[in-house]
Amino acid sequence: MSNASHSNPPAAALINDLAHPDRSVRGRAAIALGELREDATVEPLIAALVAEADFFVREDLTWALVRLSEPALPLLIDRLRDPDPAARHHSAHVLSKIGDPRAVEALIKRLADVDAIVVSKAAYALAAMGAARAIPALIAQLGHPASETRTAISQALERFDTAAVPALITALKVDHTAAREHAADALALIADPAAVPALITMLADPEARVRLAAVTALDHINDPAAMDALADHHDADSTVVYLIQRVVERWRRR
Repeated sequence: MSNASHSNPPAAALINDLAHPDRSVRGRAAIALGELREDATVEPLIAALVAEADFFVREDLTWALVRLSEPALPLLIDRLRDPDPAARHHSAHVLSKIGDPRAVEALIKRLADVDAIVVSKAAYALAAMGAARAIPALIAQLGHPASETRTAISQALERFDTAAVPALITALKVDHTAAREHAADALALIADPAAVPALITMLADPEARVRLAAVTALDHINDPAAMDALADHHDADSTVVYLIQRVVERWRRR
């Protein structure tokens, strides 16, 4: 890979094409720059990525930056602090494809980002990188107000599988109702029998929505002890009662 401070003429022409009105020209230019693998093209590629409105061209730019991962890495990490949420989001996306552990700490910080889409992408990136040390920061975002971000956090915790279970069990006891509900939802995805006792305890939660989430999680785990607890449980909420009846009846038919 070239370390020259100035691009050669073909690269310069391709950089100009990154702003061409035709998306096909922009996409071809991005791919060609990735194939050139010149360090001096990294900054124009990142700038184009942030400005690009077309999804497919952004993917071409992402591919090019992955090809230039070593010189691109520090610039992408720096862009995670950019005032523009689009820059933070797209940088996190490229970093998820590069998968370099040197980006982990910066991505963990973005789990507290003010922009929900950035949080979602950071969660995805950390899970894709297998960065289990991100689990506490993911747990801190349980009950996030944005539904798509809650889903991204759940999916990230699911990727960490049983490594996330102890922290999720602890989260079942927090004061935040939405966080308790979210913790139970994530435990449903992981379906680890180790969570059954804590989820059974949640059947006494003061909030019906949390009890519903606990019932759903116990249903997913499909443990005999869970079914016994559900069969013996009496609830004041009709929706919870109905769900328990369905779960227990389905279990008994097996």
